[in-house]
Amino acid sequence: MINAEAIDGVNDAEIEMVEVPEWPGGKVWIRTFTLEQHGAMMAGLRDDKDDDHAHLLLVVAMTLCDEAGTLLYDWKDPASLHRLGQRRVHTLEGVYARSSKLNALTESKEDIVGKSQAGQTNGSATG
Repeated sequence: MINAEAIDGVNDAEIEMVEVPEWPGGKVWIRTFTLEQHGAMMAGLRDDKDDDHAHLLLVVAMTLCDEAGTLLYDWKDPASLHRLGQRRVHTLEGVYARSSKLNALTESKEDIVGKSQAGQTNGSATG
């Protein structure tokens, strides 16, 4: 019989290797969002509607990981985000593109924000 401990012990993230020739070793891994990360990313989109760089940095920090799926940067720590933000924009955009595809972020930022806000309005009107 399954229990909470068994579920908590499972790493169910999908992990994918990404070639990044600009970085030592030439490859990194990215992973799928957790529900907590997805919620924070959506909140960040609403809060930073006009800051594409903040969104890019948050998505990369939430997905860039080692081969086992352990995140390389703490997406909740401003100093960690600052360190990641010192990388070349073209390189981070490439990782972002692959992370977006892996996490099914195929819509534009504006479309995602609009749907999220519409859901909040609909949810508050009915709930």
